[in-house]
This record gives sequence, structure tokens and C-alpha cells, in this order.
Amino acid sequence: MSGVTKEPGDCDEDARRRDGRTDRNSVCYTIAREAALGPRLGFIEVRRSRRGRRWLGIGCRRIGVAALWLAFAVPLGCQTQTAVQVEPSAPAASTETSPSVFEPQAKQIAAIPGTQVQRESDRLVIFFSGDELFESGTATLAPAATPRLHDFAQAVRSAPDVRLAVRGYTDAQGSESFNLTLSEDRADTVRKYLLSEGIEPGHISAAGFGPQFPVASNDTPEGRGMNRRIEIELRPAPGASAGLQSGAPEPH
Repeated sequence: MSGVTKEPGDCDEDARRRDGRTDRNSVCYTIAREAALGPRLGFIEVRRSRRGRRWLGIGCRRIGVAALWLAFAVPLGCQTQTAVQVEPSAPAASTETSPSVFEPQAKQIAAIPGTQVQRESDRLVIFFSGDELFESGTATLAPAATPRLHDFAQAVRSAPDVRLAVRGYTDAQGSESFNLTLSEDRADTVRKYLLSEGIEPGHISAAGFGPQFPVASNDTPEGRGMNRRIEIELRPAPGASAGLQSGAPEPH
């Protein structure tokens, strides 16, 4: 082609290798004169050469930025991962109970046959088996109930400014309305007996909850027997002990 001069040793920028040295196996040449092939061809070749160098520079810069980002991000990510610590799970609640303000009464009541005492910081909860206090299916006190309730009343009367809350519970056998009424009648029977033993009327209350708040499964005879119960909570009169909560006691 006329107008193109190829001389040994001349080399186009697009024929160079990436390391910047001349590729001896390539055909290297330069355009002798831009005017030989016309201004348009020379302009195109020059623009291609410059564009190649520009994109090569941009590509190198992008690769460099990516490598720099990885150099910092990977160690940082590893440090962040190793620095995260899993908080230990909360310890299980202790089964031990705090000393009660009614500790002398608790010792006396715990000696009564068939009772269980739960101590808390400002109160006591005493459990009586319903099968031992009442005739089956009724609110009539059994013969063995009176001496137990008598000893209980004696222990309670030794504590000044005490308040009592009697709560009755049943199992889930039978209708709910029957069980609720039975639990209310049984709680009121205990309340009346304690009144006869000298407990002040304004210091004692009674309520029934039927099969609510079971302490064992109702699927077994043993569990149903545990759910048929009377609970009596002892707590100080309002203002008589720090930490006393006003209002009706929470059912257990």
C-alpha cells in the first residue's frame, strides 16, 4: 500500500507487550506520515492508540484499588469475626430460697404433718393436700384436718401484723364450674375455721381458682392429687416489712 513506510525497528504502541518491551515476533511498524493515508486514518490510529493506553491505565488503577481493598478488608473481617464473643447464657434460677421474716413460724408449720412450706423473703406459702383436709368431692373438713389447722393457727398467731390469703384449687376432672365452686367453698371453710381459732377477720381472705394454675399433670392420679390443694400465704401487713407489695396475692 502506497503511503505507508515500514522500517525495521519502528514499533506501534499497540504492538507492545504488557511489560513495555517490544515483541520481536510481532510486525512492528509506524505510520510514516499521517497525511499519506489521509487525515482520517491517522486520526483513527492515533485515537486507538491513546484509547488503549487510557483504558489500560484505568484497568490497572482499578485492579490496584481492588487489591488494596482486599488487603485491608480481609484482615479486618477476620479480626471482627474473632472479636465477637457469644454472651454466656443466664444461669438457671437457684432452687434455694431466701430467709423469711416468718422463719420462726415456718419452722413450727413445717413440723405439722402433711404440710409443705415455701419460704420467700417477705412471705411464706404453705401447701395442704386437699385429700387430707376434706372429704372427697366436698368442702367438709376431714377428721385429720382440724388438728393440723389448729397447730397452724397457733403458729400464725405468734406473728404480729400477719395477713393470710387462703386459696383453693382442684384437679381438671369434672366440669370447670363445679371445680371452681368446690375450690371456693373449700377455701372459705378453711378461712372460717381459722377465724374460730382467733385469727382476726380483717387479716384473712379466701378465694378459689378451680383447676387453674396446676402444679402437676392432670393425666395421672398422682398429679391430680397434687393439684387438689389448699395454699395459705402469710405476708406482713402493709408497711410492716420492706418490699411488701400491696394488692391481692398472686396465685401459685
